[in-house]
Amino acid sequence: MKVSSTLTPATLVTATTGIINCLILPLQGQQLLVPQVNMAEMINFTELERPERAAPWFLGSIPWRGLTVPVVSYEVLNGHTLPADCSRVAIMNSLSTEEGGYYALVLQGQPRPAKVKLNELEDLLEAKDRLGPMDSLAVRWGGEMIIIPELDALEKVLAG
Repeated sequence: MKVSSTLTPATLVTATTGIINCLILPLQGQQLLVPQVNMAEMINFTELERPERAAPWFLGSIPWRGLTVPVVSYEVLNGHTLPADCSRVAIMNSLSTEEGGYYALVLQGQPRPAKVKLNELEDLLEAKDRLGPMDSLAVRWGGEMIIIPELDALEKVLAG
């Protein structure tokens, strides 16, 4: 993974204010909290052609800006069933590739922006037993239970 040693304006703001610009991504039965910089774009879901012997979580690929982007069901990766209604696709910036790789997550609606102060996140230890293999932490923020995903683990699964 390429690591940059320069501080960006966003990094400096986060370090001094403790505020992270995030998005709340709606899934079936839960919501994910990701930094806003992780999502490149939001597009409409279109029917995908799934390869015959693909893993159940791999829904196919979608064309985006001249690239072919793999589409993933976060729910299936976590051992749940595929949502019946997939309405949107979030194109995500890959954290683990040097040359700007992408993947797409199927969503159940429109993401919501959130300015999250780190000290406002309440760790929900009682929800720890309900976390899936792609979930890092369950937190309460703004009165809602939200999952912080383990994006590194997701990207390792994608990489094979």
